Amino acid sequence: MKTLVRILILCVLLASLFLKTGICQQGEQKLFFDNGVQKYFKGDLKGSVDDLERAYSLDRTDEKTKKFLVKALVGLGGEYFNKKDYSSSQPLLKRAYELSPQDPGVKDSYDRLSSALKAEQERKRVLEEEGKKKEEEAKALEAQKAQEEERHRAEAERARKAEEERRKKDMQDRQAVETRRLDELRIKQEERRMIEIAEQKKGEEKREKSALMRTLFMGLILLVCGILIIIVISGTLRERTMEEMSVARQESQKVIQASTQHAHTFTTKVDEYNKGIKSILTNQMEKILKIMEDQTSSATHETVKMVVTRPDGKKEIITDINPRVRARANGVELIEQTIDDIATGEKLLSPFLNDRDSRVRANAAKGMYKYNREKAMVALNEMCKSQDEWMRLSGAWAMGEIGNSVCMDVLVSLLRDPKDFVAERAVRSLEKILEKSMGQLDVVVQTNITSALRDAKKRMKKD
Repeated sequence: MKTLVRILILCVLLASLFLKTGICQQGEQKLFFDNGVQKYFKGDLKGSVDDLERAYSLDRTDEKTKKFLVKALVGLGGEYFNKKDYSSSQPLLKRAYELSPQDPGVKDSYDRLSSALKAEQERKRVLEEEGKKKEEEAKALEAQKAQEEERHRAEAERARKAEEERRKKDMQDRQAVETRRLDELRIKQEERRMIEIAEQKKGEEKREKSALMRTLFMGLILLVCGILIIIVISGTLRERTMEEMSVARQESQKVIQASTQHAHTFTTKVDEYNKGIKSILTNQMEKILKIMEDQTSSATHETVKMVVTRPDGKKEIITDINPRVRARANGVELIEQTIDDIATGEKLLSPFLNDRDSRVRANAAKGMYKYNREKAMVALNEMCKSQDEWMRLSGAWAMGEIGNSVCMDVLVSLLRDPKDFVAERAVRSLEKILEKSMGQLDVVVQTNITSALRDAKKRMKKD
């Protein structure tokens, strides 16, 4: 009896337990369903699918839960499909199709997904084929590049060998140059050594002479000292000897002072005499030049100059030079030849830099170049720019005699002088300067002057 009661109690307890479990499952399923529906309407499709799957797993007979689950799956799969995330969209739409294969919306979505997957697979296949083609092309390019690299390597090897040959040749040339340089250096060192030996010999000779002179000087000193000792010893009284020596020393100093004064007086008189002679000569030269100038100015006619044409067609300058003018020009030239003192020469020649005769003025400017170059060039520039053609002629002659670079520039400008005889004189002066300066002028300057001379000669021939 007791056993039966126990069995009945146990049955009641089990029935109540099963009933309670069913009620709890039904409440949990409803909770997941409500959460899934709320998330669905809020747009959280992923959360909605998770909750509805839990609710459907608790009660697979609930069509309402199944319907909402299919909607959530289709919505979420559609979103992935629109984003072209086919791998994420496929399991969702496939699950919806399994739950509701007869739903036209689900079937249409699943079919579109299948078509899109096929198109995606086709696209991947095309891309793979294109990739294979690109790989093949890349391999072909690599092969071609390898051939090009091989060709470049061969060319580089040839260039390297050629460069090595060139470097060897350059090295040999440098070695030859270095050998020559060393030979020249050895020769120079030998020359310097010989010079040093010669200088050492000269130094030794000088030292020997100096030693000989010192020996003689010391002998002389010893001789004097001996004489003094003999005088001191031979004297009977020291005081008397000292007095005599003092008197002798005073007399010697007087003699030396008298000799020095006499020599100074003589030197002063010689200087005064030289200055007097120099002053007299300068005055005489000035008087002579003044007399010559006065005589020339009192001449009855001026110097006549003209240009005549010879039978052979060449032109010649004829000058009826007054003898006094010629003598004055020669006198001016004589100053340059005889006077070396700069101040005296400049003083004597300055008045003739403005002489009315072109020959005298040209000689004076040429001579002044010896004492004052700047003053001489100013006078010659004025002559070459003068309106008088004879002044330009004489200036061109004097510049040819001086022959510096400034003269060359002025003479080049005279090559186009309207007077042919002036241009010819400039040509001869330039040729004379070029002959004297051969090898000393800058190549460009010499080329320009030679070209100017050639053009001037052609122009003269045409005229």
